[in-house]
Amino acid sequence: MASSRLISVFILLSLAMVASEATTYPSEEVVFVNAVTTNPKLTLLTASLKATGLVGPLTELVKAGVTVFAPTDDAFVALGPAVIKCVSKEPGISKVLKPILLYHVVKGKFVAQTLKKKTSLKTVLGPKVSIRKYKQTLKVNKSVVIIADAITSSKSVAHVIDAVLIPKILLPVIKVVCGC
Repeated sequence: MASSRLISVFILLSLAMVASEATTYPSEEVVFVNAVTTNPKLTLLTASLKATGLVGPLTELVKAGVTVFAPTDDAFVALGPAVIKCVSKEPGISKVLKPILLYHVVKGKFVAQTLKKKTSLKTVLGPKVSIRKYKQTLKVNKSVVIIADAITSSKSVAHVIDAVLIPKILLPVIKVVCGC
């Protein structure tokens, strides 16, 4: 009888230890941002988010729900060497790159089917992006959504686009800061 009590106590202690060592999983927001930042077609976007310190703020925005228009590496390269050089160091990082990235984020989850019904959306930066459906193509400003709903979570979505979105209000800043 004493041995059965001892076994019962041992089992309860073992279960308590297992329960206290329960595995914790990353939040949905962290999983979403990790999916964006580990995508092999979005390495320059990832480097840009890190350089501007926007990985953390993006994770916070994802909690409430966002739509991210994610330019491919080729889209960043298409900006040209002068702009890339400019945004790779200060003041280009804070005055040009950070606002450009904020222009790629919209509050609220807009999957492709919902986007097709929109004409514009206000970005986190402030200015709106235009949304157009052209034949079977979905366009954001002049960029084409090449992979719609590429990364999704319950509150957020990322669409891969073929060009970096540049807000018109930033063009004079780019001219002064980057000299182009």
